[in-house]
Amino acid sequence: MIDILRLNNPHISGHSQLGAIAYSYRLTEKEANLSWEVEGQIVQHFGGQSHQEINALITARWHRFPWNHLVGTTAAFGWGQSHALEVPELEPRSGSEEDSTRLLNYLLVELDFAPPSRPEWGLVLRLHHRSGVFGVYNGVDGGSNFVGAGLRYSF
Repeated sequence: MIDILRLNNPHISGHSQLGAIAYSYRLTEKEANLSWEVEGQIVQHFGGQSHQEINALITARWHRFPWNHLVGTTAAFGWGQSHALEVPELEPRSGSEEDSTRLLNYLLVELDFAPPSRPEWGLVLRLHHRSGVFGVYNGVDGGSNFVGAGLRYSF
């Protein structure tokens, strides 16, 4: 995940993709610089693997950027649990041929961009990360990363 955030020649496989639907609920006021949210996701993997995944997380979202009058921007970091309905085929334990496990840690890093005239609509760029947190989850050292883009509508 760090290689992707640093744009440091990460290994990106074009053989596996995912699509997701997520619902977030804001726990604190948006007017604050930092807000807290809970989110649930339903994910479908396709291509190199074809399983479903359910994620639940809590997210901290930063709202104040000096260019928000030009393009509304938020940045978020979320942490939670990820449960794959089948053991992911392309998610081996780091440095071995053993399979991953269905329950792993989940992290997201996200940027959201919205036009000031229509702040309810946003373009989302997100890093979707599942991992064993260096062996904490069932001895899994590996994981998976997906970089995605999508649309957000705030009700």
